[in-house]
Amino acid sequence: MAMNISPENEKLLDEAVASGQYKSQDEALTEALRLLRENGNHGEARNRLASGEWRRKFERHLASTPKTAARTVDDSRESIYEGRGG
Repeated sequence: MAMNISPENEKLLDEAVASGQYKSQDEALTEALRLLRENGNHGEARNRLASGEWRRKFERHLASTPKTAARTVDDSRESIYEGRGG
């Protein structure tokens, strides 16, 4: 099958071959397509966690987060506008 490749993409293939990492444009393109297939088909499923696993990770994160010294804050209207006329 013949394909038209943009000049920019052909340049990328040439650079990949020139780097010595690939023997030919075809080999570089084959690797690019393999990575695309891997990431496209399985990337989303790989990153998706079951709800129980997500909960366990979240609870571990909460347990590892340091507690703050924050206290209850008075956010009543009176305290917010205290001293502003009246």
